[in-house]
Amino acid sequence: MFRGERLDYSRPSLCQAADASFAGLANAVGAMRHEQIGQDSLTLDQAAAIARAWSMVHGFTMLLLDGRLREILHRLPEGTTPEQLLEAILKSTMAKPLA
Repeated sequence: MFRGERLDYSRPSLCQAADASFAGLANAVGAMRHEQIGQDSLTLDQAAAIARAWSMVHGFTMLLLDGRLREILHRLPEGTTPEQLLEAILKSTMAKPLA
């Protein structure tokens, strides 16, 4: 998954999956920012928001898999899930800046 050199982008199914993944991420970021994000062109601010979300999700996932978030999760109200923590992280950093 994290070894790009092993991916065969000549496979149409891989390209379709990559496009769908990007579209899902762009749509989620756009929804959090209360704006439409196009698939073919981005502003620098939109690209930064998408890259920031992708980076945070990747880092969060690695910390979760490595058990490094156990202490934080333990200190949250009972029943709080890792997914809720991730959603809160993303919401706190994805808001559209005031013009």
